Amino acid sequence: MNKEKKQLLIAAGILALLLVAVFVIRAGMSDAQKRLALMESVYAEMSGNRARLLSMSEETKALKARAAESKNRNFATEMEKTAAEFGLSKNLKKITFITHREDARFRGDDYELKIEGVDINTAVNVIYRISNAGVLVKVKKCSLSVSFDNPTLLNISLLVSHIT
Repeated sequence: MNKEKKQLLIAAGILALLLVAVFVIRAGMSDAQKRLALMESVYAEMSGNRARLLSMSEETKALKARAAESKNRNFATEMEKTAAEFGLSKNLKKITFITHREDARFRGDDYELKIEGVDINTAVNVIYRISNAGVLVKVKKCSLSVSFDNPTLLNISLLVSHIT
């Protein structure tokens, strides 16, 4: 073989190696781009989860703080205080302890409250205020009935669980 053919074969071999290298690098880059896109989507999802987790953590802290405060408070006095805020001290007819329940995490005391002779707006405000009182409570049952003495007023009967 002469020298020119050898140089031509060497040049063709180098060109072939370059083409193979370009295809390998391109395939590797395509795979890397796919992995990058996947990682970006995972990062976006994790960022959203982090925001939700922080929000839930703040809610949990607030509930724990409220629970710690409520352990030192008496339910009946809190309800009397709430009724007094609305000027319903004389309308609050009954706060009766019903039962005490315990499970693995919580203890709860059920109470029955009766408030007589209130208008609908005050009734809604009182129920809202009871559920957001300084103690952890859950309004389990609420019944409203028209007052016998004055049909424009309502009688409220609540079954409330005080969680400690």
